[in-house]
Amino acid sequence: MQHSQGQIEKHDRDMLGGLLELEEITVEDVMIHRKQIDALDIDDDPIQIIRKATESSHSRLPLYKEDFNQIIGLVH
Repeated sequence: MQHSQGQIEKHDRDMLGGLLELEEITVEDVMIHRKQIDALDIDDDPIQIIRKATESSHSRLPLYKEDFNQIIGLVH
């Protein structure tokens, strides 16, 4: 109603509309299980790290040392 009266811009209306629909979204809709995350071990051979990074469908990969819980950076 506020959009039609010129009190709110379309971008803001769309953002607010998305917030109102959050009750329909589950955690599974926006997150993946950590076992499905592509990550790189800094102790791997550099050639292997490059291969894993280029074969991944993701543009950013966590870089960890020794244990996946010890994220030390992000490869983009």
